[in-house]
Amino acid sequence: MAIRQIAQLPPVGLSNRYSMNERDEGPTRDLALTLDSETGLLSLGNNFSVRELRHAHAWLKYQEPEEHCFALGEDVLNLAGIAGGSLVAGLSWKDDGLMESLARFDLKTTILYPRAQQKGNSPESGTWERDSIDVQESISHDNHRPSGIKFSFLSARHLLEHALSIEHFMLGLATKVRRDGYILLEVPDCEKAIKQCDYSMIWEEHIHYFTADSLKRTLERLGWRLVALRRETVEGEAVLIAIVHPPLVSSSVVTQERSRDTYVEPRRFGANFGECRDRVLAFLRAAQQAGNRLYLLGANHTASNFIDLFGGEGLFEGCLDENPDKQGKYISRLNVPIIALNSLRVDGNAVFVSAIHPGRAEVAERKLVDCIGPHVGIHRVGDLIRLSKSSEGFGQSEWQYFRKNLVPPETR
Repeated sequence: MAIRQIAQLPPVGLSNRYSMNERDEGPTRDLALTLDSETGLLSLGNNFSVRELRHAHAWLKYQEPEEHCFALGEDVLNLAGIAGGSLVAGLSWKDDGLMESLARFDLKTTILYPRAQQKGNSPESGTWERDSIDVQESISHDNHRPSGIKFSFLSARHLLEHALSIEHFMLGLATKVRRDGYILLEVPDCEKAIKQCDYSMIWEEHIHYFTADSLKRTLERLGWRLVALRRETVEGEAVLIAIVHPPLVSSSVVTQERSRDTYVEPRRFGANFGECRDRVLAFLRAAQQAGNRLYLLGANHTASNFIDLFGGEGLFEGCLDENPDKQGKYISRLNVPIIALNSLRVDGNAVFVSAIHPGRAEVAERKLVDCIGPHVGIHRVGDLIRLSKSSEGFGQSEWQYFRKNLVPPETR
């Protein structure tokens, strides 16, 4: 593959680690954005180890969209060759919802890698025995081993974006299904974020950022036969769902004629990062210089990477979160303290940056308003990043520009 680096990113810490001490220095890495000029796939030059990417806390939960699994089960049943008694499998616990849907139709379902929790000596030291990185690594390393049971259908939801090697991961999946079997892949649809230069999608655990075109080209280049590919919006999250047959010849790579499309949008995504970061940082500093205290809402990977990629030392005084397992710990490589929402006391002005997923943000933001008061100003991470592309209102007036464009009139 013709993979080239298109942007160098600031160093980030592990967003799945929550430090117990503000002086703790966890691993940090410089990340790079890369582009495959043959498929248009935007990826992260990720040099974290598998051990580091594994979640360090057993209380961390995945929140993959699930509402569509019921209808998705009916779609699977309509595939040629799938009928009552067929052997179908989910690759990991992320496929539980789809397997429950398929079990309604008298299909023999199983999960190949169920999630198991491994307890430590304390709640903080508990870990997951299997994590996303473990599953994709196990499958990737299995790519030359014959598999005993061959399934008619295998679901692999929200794992391909984690794959250290897409080719080896897909070869491993091919050993699990019959030659005429199907594999379902579900990944986040990043096309809108790439077009809008929304860098809040960056997460060190998501190595690949697919669009419908780059997913199709990547699979076809590796010889996979595409049965169906569609977009869906589930619980406010855009996803891509592909159903494929395994290659007719194992490990075949199809040589594709390079498209005339030079993939302008992902290249712009890489090229604009530095300017976007400078503008967001200028806004945050202007807000602070105007006498405001800065806080984040939601101690998650979006908040951690926003601090590391767009923030600076001493900008944020805290990160608010209602999860008691997170409170009292520190987030990001800059070790911002995580505090309970109901414990916050703000005497003067404050600016809050919401890192909560837009589909779930309203409830948490309303709690913040109820706690702090109607004057509170809340800016969502994605809004800050996307609006930073505008050429209007910047320079010496970042703070005034964002107050005009983002803060609701009743809270100004």
